[in-house]
Amino acid sequence: MITSRYSKSVRSRRGFTLMELLTVMIIMALMMSIAAISFFKARQGAEMRGAVRALQTTISLARQQAVVKHTPVSLTLSNTTINNIQSGCMTLSTVSSATNMLAHDIRFLPPWITFDAPCTLRFETDGSAVSGGVTTMPISMTQQKTSPLVQTNRTFNLLIGAMQE
Repeated sequence: MITSRYSKSVRSRRGFTLMELLTVMIIMALMMSIAAISFFKARQGAEMRGAVRALQTTISLARQQAVVKHTPVSLTLSNTTINNIQSGCMTLSTVSSATNMLAHDIRFLPPWITFDAPCTLRFETDGSAVSGGVTTMPISMTQQKTSPLVQTNRTFNLLIGAMQE
């Protein structure tokens, strides 16, 4: 009788079968691959949202500089390539009234996020935006190194000086 109890307790402590272990490992691998895909998509979206915020901040800065310095400020949105990495480039240009010298402040978007078409915004000393008589200016950005391409379109309203989706 002691032998049968002993053999039952040994049998119950043997562990998992190879099939059970393989099944669990396959399920874990599937879950990890789904999590990795979700992580990369979330990262791409965060990079694009960061680029839009950087653009909004730079537009606000250009307007503030025009008002505070009492001089027109131009904001040029273009693309540049540095070390084979393409990136959007935002250039603030002001002419100092005291020295009559041109000053530039260059800001870059995260790598591989570019503007679809170059454009220039000009802010007058009262903070109003001027762009050839139009009231809105479309600004489109694309994340180049993703598949499929991540793209966002915003419109800059020149009358109220704000970005709109």
